[in-house]
Amino acid sequence: SSAVAGVLMFVGAFILAVLWGLIFSNHSGFLYNVSQSWIALVLLLGVFSLIGCLRGMLDAWLYQQLKGKAIR
Repeated sequence: SSAVAGVLMFVGAFILAVLWGLIFSNHSGFLYNVSQSWIALVLLLGVFSLIGCLRGMLDAWLYQQLKGKAIR
């Protein structure tokens, strides 16, 4: 569940960045750039999701390590 939370965190940040670009930029220029570079956006989304998943797994692993040391 930590990995899923990490993925959702990065995907949410990515979506907010795209929405921020839509709100505060020239809409037609932004949409034209998105249509030209959609493969780059998909790759960024994949990389962000992978980073979020790895971060979530690292959090869970650190928690298990600290929990194990506290019991001993």
